[in-house]
Amino acid sequence: MEGGRANWFAPLWAPECRQHPEWRRAAETDILRHDLYFTGPSLRTFVRGRVALVGDAAHAVTPDLGQGACRALVDGATLGDWLAKHRREEAFSRYDLLRRKPFQGVARAARQAGLPTMRPGPAAVRDGLLRAGAFLLR
Repeated sequence: MEGGRANWFAPLWAPECRQHPEWRRAAETDILRHDLYFTGPSLRTFVRGRVALVGDAAHAVTPDLGQGACRALVDGATLGDWLAKHRREEAFSRYDLLRRKPFQGVARAARQAGLPTMRPGPAAVRDGLLRAGAFLLR
């Protein structure tokens, strides 16, 4: 990775705009912190008139399943493929039909996967189980 550094994602519950107490294990300058917010409700369509939304503009998703960038690329490829072969109205309609409902399911799954890290109670239970497992593996 750039500069000999690597990155990884770890969702941790913390109050908005505040550091998680466990972060004291790393230098603050080594951590990029981004608050996550749930969006909703899901859009009824990714298309309006001459505009088609792709990627996070259409379907912001929490990073818990690592699907955001991948799905944005598929959105663009799908829309581009349909636009190359069909009139804009038909291409937009097919794009919306092919991409909206399936991705909304992925977004729901990501939110559910992230729930234990987005609430202090479940996150504490998860953390305790991980610590217990680590202790048993010693």
